[in-house]
Amino acid sequence: MGELVGIVAIGGCVALGIVAMILRHLQRERIYRERMALIEKGMEIPPELRGTPAEPQTSMRGLRVVLIVLGILGVCIGVCVGVTITVQQGIQQGIGGIIGIAIGASFLIAERMIARLALNGRNGK
Repeated sequence: MGELVGIVAIGGCVALGIVAMILRHLQRERIYRERMALIEKGMEIPPELRGTPAEPQTSMRGLRVVLIVLGILGVCIGVCVGVTITVQQGIQQGIGGIIGIAIGASFLIAERMIARLALNGRNGK
């Protein structure tokens, strides 16, 4: 049973990475097709399709998304590891799952701190 949990967890992480890469490729392909259609029609290309960001580089949206994903993944892995070890070996050994939960929670806390900093930066505080 324990081996199955590990295999499923690792397989899920690999599948998540593959799905993310596929979705990003599809998004880039869609933007390319839109850009080519606009060029063929002789229309002006909007800034979001030019490859230059419309928002300033201070936007931390991508970093925040990564932190959220890592945080949720860390918490889930910590819970799974803790429950699996607790069921197999007892509560004293299963307490090690708290490490994964703490790592995931730290990513989520970091994301919230960045969100507040970005909000304070926009409000001029």
